[in-house]
Amino acid sequence: MLAIPKTMRAAVYRGPNDLRIETVPVPRIGPRELLVKVAVCGVCPTDIKKIQHGTVPPPRIFGHETAGTVVRLGARARGFRLGDRVALHHHVPCLDCHACRHRAFAQCEQYKRTGVTAGFEPAGGGFAEYVRVMPFVLPAW
Repeated sequence: MLAIPKTMRAAVYRGPNDLRIETVPVPRIGPRELLVKVAVCGVCPTDIKKIQHGTVPPPRIFGHETAGTVVRLGARARGFRLGDRVALHHHVPCLDCHACRHRAFAQCEQYKRTGVTAGFEPAGGGFAEYVRVMPFVLPAW
């Protein structure tokens, strides 16, 4: 594995129709989290709408159709190894709440949270070189 830099390049949303390529810190991870080096990220129409219409406050790093390689594991992360190739899903339902029991997953409070970020308010982060993957979107192995 190559050394992980302290900074990375990212497309940072700064307001309606304002995306800038900036140098930002590589995300730090917690004990149950992963750091993934982004290999590819799709462009979702939802992100395009948010960028064009300014429906969320800046700054943010969008991109939630992401795949890459695990380059760092938190001390208590389980089920993954350095070098694993992963596809990330930033919304994961709890499968236990009232909404989930009625298969209304999009109404689950956990599902509404974004669990992948490259910094700032979590927004997917795939338009950056590295992303932090939070434990609530990882399999409970």
